[in-house]
Amino acid sequence: SEARVSLQLDDPLLWSPESPTLYDIKMTLLDSRTGEVDEVSSYTGLREIEIRDGWLLLNGEKLFIRGVLDQGYFPGGWYTALSDDDIRRDVELTLQLGFNCARKHQKSEDPRYLYWADKLGLLVWAEMPSGKIFSTELVQALTSEWTDLVKRDRAHPCVMAWVPFNESWGVWHQSSRPQQRAFVDGVVGLTRALDISRPVIGNDGWEFSSGDLWTIHLYVEQKTLTQRLNELIKSPQSSVTEGNGMGSRAGALPGANVEGLPILLTECGGVGYGRFSDSDFSYGGLPETEVELRAAIQEIAQTIHVAPKLQGFVWTQLTDVQQEINGLLYFDRTPKLPLETLCEIITGVG
Repeated sequence: SEARVSLQLDDPLLWSPESPTLYDIKMTLLDSRTGEVDEVSSYTGLREIEIRDGWLLLNGEKLFIRGVLDQGYFPGGWYTALSDDDIRRDVELTLQLGFNCARKHQKSEDPRYLYWADKLGLLVWAEMPSGKIFSTELVQALTSEWTDLVKRDRAHPCVMAWVPFNESWGVWHQSSRPQQRAFVDGVVGLTRALDISRPVIGNDGWEFSSGDLWTIHLYVEQKTLTQRLNELIKSPQSSVTEGNGMGSRAGALPGANVEGLPILLTECGGVGYGRFSDSDFSYGGLPETEVELRAAIQEIAQTIHVAPKLQGFVWTQLTDVQQEINGLLYFDRTPKLPLETLCEIITGVG
């Protein structure tokens, strides 16, 4: 019931964040005796994501990811936007902030979000919501739901990477329990079987076992970002989670080979601003003025932009969410600093 065909286009216009060209498609099913049977209309974008010689490439050109972590909560509807305009506004705000990518964190996002990302030119990391306790039920449910998600979203040109696991959630003991590590590696292989056209990030953040990118989460610590990255590159099995209360989590598990993989900092920043309750949470100290907020964000961003060997970052996060006050925007989408100022910092201009 599956068919694959190749189509030749002369001088094709490629899809990218700078030029999100889309082609309309109409497919007609014909019967040799009765003629037309069915017809469906859609669209597509022509683009290629690949890893070559240690570089992450889009359409053959080096791609530096300027990403933002976005949990996809909306005022009034929580996990559901109240209108299509609300979804489009989030994509537009992400682009206005200077980001070229959104990491949809712990949410299989509404397909309308992916439509607007296709239309407006925003790359998307598609992530699976995590389980909590490793079990047979978790293996069955996650495998089934992840398969459905990949099949649903793999036709979107904006989707550039698959993230089935985050920070070892649900596979907390994969460093010591072979069945958990086998599960992560198996889902990576299953994802590639369904879609070989995009990178797979097996376990985002730390404890790399298999995948196409080496992605690390680093926030404010005693050592500089450059020091921490150099230590991890020199010794991938050293701890990523130094001093953050998560226990010791290695950058890569024993026997896992990260040599030659693109390195991305896929959680960073997390600077908080505002005070609402005793449960407020952010990383590092809490700036008390907009001047201090700008200085704190700028200091981290400048370190990222000059860090050697980094091929991208994901800033935590787009909006405040409940007790998390480390958004660049308040929950109602009001910017904490002017959009132009934040854009200059994120893109490395300011």
